[in-house]
Amino acid sequence: MIATTILEKQLLPSVPKYFIVDYLLTGGIGAGASSTDVYGLELPGPVTGVHRTGTPSEACTGESYAIQLISVSVASSSTDLDLKFIEMDTTATNTINQKLVLEGANLSTTFNTDKEFGTSIMRNRDEAMTNYLYLALTNNDGGNATGDIELTLVYMCLADRPFQ
Repeated sequence: MIATTILEKQLLPSVPKYFIVDYLLTGGIGAGASSTDVYGLELPGPVTGVHRTGTPSEACTGESYAIQLISVSVASSSTDLDLKFIEMDTTATNTINQKLVLEGANLSTTFNTDKEFGTSIMRNRDEAMTNYLYLALTNNDGGNATGDIELTLVYMCLADRPFQ
């Protein structure tokens, strides 16, 4: 698994509670290439067990194990980037663990997944459950590498504890 960096995370003071998480995927993908491993996307969740007040980033120091994905924004130097969301730490795409494929991201693109694809509920399916989803990338742009990739997920937490 390739590590990603969380640049910013927020729990919006709204009903329902939306999380916005900004990631940085360093290194990127070469022109016309695919990622050799999956990127791990840690899913922050609500603080549980105690009532907590504070800033929007302090309110999401918990973990999310199942989410409803609302939107995905991606920015890179590629004019044709495919994103494959996978529920298990595996490089095997086109399997039952692949939940959502977003194709043709052009430089800076936002996918409103709930409107374009219907409700997208995803959960971690690792043998020892973690608060991660995984992302495989394919850069179909034969002339440009992606460079560092910025990714933003907007989601609702459906489970803040592991379950079997």
